[in-house]
Amino acid sequence: MCSSFAYAQSAAWQVASKEEIAAAYQKSCAWFITTPSYSFKLKYTSYKDHVSKEQIESSEGYYKRVSNNYVTEAVGLKTVQNDNLKTVIDTADRIITVMTPGNLKPNIAGAEELEALLANARSLKKAKLAKGIKYHIDFSKNDQYDAYEFTISDQNFIEGLTYYYSEQVEKVYSETSPAKSTEIKMKPRLEINFFNYQVPAKYNEAEFSDQSIIARDKGKVSLTGAYKDYRLMDYRLQTKK
Repeated sequence: MCSSFAYAQSAAWQVASKEEIAAAYQKSCAWFITTPSYSFKLKYTSYKDHVSKEQIESSEGYYKRVSNNYVTEAVGLKTVQNDNLKTVIDTADRIITVMTPGNLKPNIAGAEELEALLANARSLKKAKLAKGIKYHIDFSKNDQYDAYEFTISDQNFIEGLTYYYSEQVEKVYSETSPAKSTEIKMKPRLEINFFNYQVPAKYNEAEFSDQSIIARDKGKVSLTGAYKDYRLMDYRLQTKK
């Protein structure tokens, strides 16, 4: 799988407009909402700077939707949503959060967030790839991002997102003298790759069940099975009687 930097090296960049970048992104985001059944895999990779191939960390995940149900697992969190409940499992902190079922699209920047990013754009460009188009936004100086890229395939799938972070300062503490620290300046890069799309998704009903996690009794929920000792956070919307 090629990195965004490798693509950028070989791509022939052209000037792009805010309108065409917004339209391309909105069309792809709309596909996630209007398509009733699909799945794809994810890979998150962070790098030490904007051009380095030296990884900080990497993890993989997946997203699967069928009608109003979906299940996803990535970066230490698993979410299961069905007609009755949205359940988020945080195994690291041993917390389970339950909510009223909601948004059906993957947790990526929405059209409104992209518009906010475009408002601070310094330059915009695009590059035709073998099977899609890459869009690149350079920002005016800010504390969050220097640049942002996204790649849309010819089938209108989002295939990649790249965040080029602004300079960050990280403190590294000495093992021999914990009170002493050294400041390291970094400009990390995060790449999120989307691949192995399946339309429609292959699934079984058990994938969207929360019965191994949640027990119900007259509208109340509690934890069961392997999750019985987790902390439960109930954020469901309460309807007035």
